[in-house]
Amino acid sequence: MNITTEEEALESVKKDGDRALKYIPEELKTEKLCHIAVEQNARELEYVPKPLKTEKHCYIAVNNNGESFLHVPDKLKTIEICFIAIIQNSYSSAIKYVPEKYKKMRLT
Repeated sequence: MNITTEEEALESVKKDGDRALKYIPEELKTEKLCHIAVEQNARELEYVPKPLKTEKHCYIAVNNNGESFLHVPDKLKTIEICFIAIIQNSYSSAIKYVPEKYKKMRLT
């Protein structure tokens, strides 16, 4: 499918869901479109352009799928997002991606 308008992009995200953002041209990606995509499928965070990634997108994605933490830029890794990522990952691999400043904090 050749997506050329914002309307087609929105339709694709709503209809296809899984990894739809990957096939949408960068110039058609908006913060709203990315938000809808991430709400539908946390794995879409991987395809949200860095300038459009927000803390809210990251929180939603990680809360729904802890593995999305891999696609959270360091500057958006809050203590809340890090904590959720660790809880969501049953094998706790997320801890190696947590910024050092949070690793030494006591969470209780």
